[in-house]
Amino acid sequence: MDTVEIDAPVAGVTVYPDRARVTRRGRVRLTAGDHRVRVAPLPLGLRRDSIRVGGRGAVTVLGVDVAAWRQPRSTDAQVVELERRRRELADELAEVGDTDAIEDQRGEFLTRLAERAGGTYARALATGDAAPADVAAFTDSVSGQLAESRARRRGLARRRTELAEELAAVDRELDAARGKREPDRLAAEVSVSVDADDTEVELELTYLVDGARWTPSYDLRLVEDTMTVTWFGLVSQGTGEDWPECELQLSTARPAAASGVPELSPWYLDRLRPEPPMVVSAASFGGVVPPPAPGAAPAARP
Repeated sequence: MDTVEIDAPVAGVTVYPDRARVTRRGRVRLTAGDHRVRVAPLPLGLRRDSIRVGGRGAVTVLGVDVAAWRQPRSTDAQVVELERRRRELADELAEVGDTDAIEDQRGEFLTRLAERAGGTYARALATGDAAPADVAAFTDSVSGQLAESRARRRGLARRRTELAEELAAVDRELDAARGKREPDRLAAEVSVSVDADDTEVELELTYLVDGARWTPSYDLRLVEDTMTVTWFGLVSQGTGEDWPECELQLSTARPAAASGVPELSPWYLDRLRPEPPMVVSAASFGGVVPPPAPGAAPAARP
């Protein structure tokens, strides 16, 4: 059984107060035989027992499985760009650290060179082997190089602080997109059987996913004696999948994750049976027989 990838974008979303029902639709042409159609990626918060499959075409749906779809990194464009920027910042931060270490070694070398050269020049001046101008030129050269090295180190320290702050901001954005950052996703694998070659199949996949909600909001405005009430819904979601422009509905229901078969209470039906007439004894009237109903024949005395 071969596996066929299908592009099934989000076609509609129904948002509930604590979750959402997502509908995806896609088309694919299949040859005769059995196939496994994969719809991916799906969010990790998908409720596996809520997935339903429908569609159109001369095809029989044999079943649907939900499997993990392993990826080396996230496929979300926002997360990919943030991770790329984070790698650039980390590399530049490491480069600044290496340059600062080199400047530190340079400063130590110049300091030791100045200390050793000081004694040598002092003896040379005492013996007349060195001129004071040569000593002054050497001292000025070493001092200038030390000053430049320390200035570069101060600039590197400022750059390190800027890079650390920008890196922290990128990390915060990645934390906010935590659902999108996860590289692993779920995939729905629909097993189908096709009777004829070159058959166009339209599949519709629906599922419940956590991490979505909506809340009502009201705006009341009173102008003189007229009050205007505006109602709208605020939708938010952190499911890890994008909802492009599609049919969006809001619902106050709270659907169950799975529709189980309820236990039914039996109803018993029978024909109507008239109740027998009530027999009243004379003792019930203190031994006195009640008078007969109008039009009834008098009872025979014993």
